[in-house]
Amino acid sequence: MAEFFVQNAHSGLQPIHAGTDMLTRMWAVACIALVASVTGCAKGPSDQEVEAAFRARVADSELTVGAVTGIRCRSATDGNTYDCDVTAALTFPGAASTTQASGTFRVMRTDGSWTYDPNQPLDMSGPASNE
Repeated sequence: MAEFFVQNAHSGLQPIHAGTDMLTRMWAVACIALVASVTGCAKGPSDQEVEAAFRARVADSELTVGAVTGIRCRSATDGNTYDCDVTAALTFPGAASTTQASGTFRVMRTDGSWTYDPNQPLDMSGPASNE
């Protein structure tokens, strides 16, 4: 069982025992939660961040991007790089209709934000998702 400590101004760190009052225990839990939220837990990009990176990735092409769905990411390396599957409604130049296309592209964390990896190809030739 984990043992928690509380900083006491007069006597330094004191362990929290079963007999410690509820307010002290709640204070310790709140401090731990605050530290966890400030340091941030390692997690991948959100769906919104993946969609923004995907739209940025195809921005220089002549494709028109509609809805982006079916976003699934898995860690590719150290938690700062993810391979993400997406399904997107794409309209090709000169086409009268929109095509659902699926593919995978790589996103990476740079300077605290998520962007696409320009060194990885974007292949949207996979079958469309049935979502």
